[in-house]
Amino acid sequence: MHTSTLFTAVALLCIAVNCSVAFDSTTLPSGCTSGQELMSKTVNVDGHEVLYQTIACSGQSADDTAGDPSSQRRGFAPDSVRFKRTTGECTTPAPECQCGAPVVCNCSFVTPGIQTPIPVDCGVLIDSLTVVAEVEGSTFFVETFTVMQLSYQTCVLTFTPLDTRVGILLEYCWNELAVGAGEATVKCFEGGSPSAQALCTPTVQTEGFNWEYSLLRSAP
Repeated sequence: MHTSTLFTAVALLCIAVNCSVAFDSTTLPSGCTSGQELMSKTVNVDGHEVLYQTIACSGQSADDTAGDPSSQRRGFAPDSVRFKRTTGECTTPAPECQCGAPVVCNCSFVTPGIQTPIPVDCGVLIDSLTVVAEVEGSTFFVETFTVMQLSYQTCVLTFTPLDTRVGILLEYCWNELAVGAGEATVKCFEGGSPSAQALCTPTVQTEGFNWEYSLLRSAP
């Protein structure tokens, strides 16, 4: 089982205009017909470099998800006790701030031709969330028609708003994302029956403020 380790390392930031690293279009929602990188940073975690990007998506609809490789799924809810938190970390009111929203995650079983990410890679990626929070604050914002993506080696984490209105900002807590992604890594990618993807969504759907995050394999 992977346990996130708190690092005090300072994130090394690389502004997009000075970076030429391409994003992984295979991990974006299926309706993202054309993506454009808006921001790119490199986060250093104990010597490992994690790529942190924001990507503008056109043609995305509320029914799109980040590529469900199989209809066979098993679900679980991340530890609800750790998700019972106050809204003290929010800088915007609900429903814009989704910190504390109960989450359910589903694991998609491996199908022919679909590979699972290496759990150790996902562990490094999840540790980077703590580093980013130390530098940028405890919450992050993602606007509709954009995707936040972090990637390290074989593992990619995406956070996607599913609203179709332009200019809606969702706020979410880095530590809650780390908890949910950490448990998804353990339950979906470790053990005897690894999965191709972990997809997590709020259990209570708030009209106009739906979202999802997923862990999956990056393109070779």
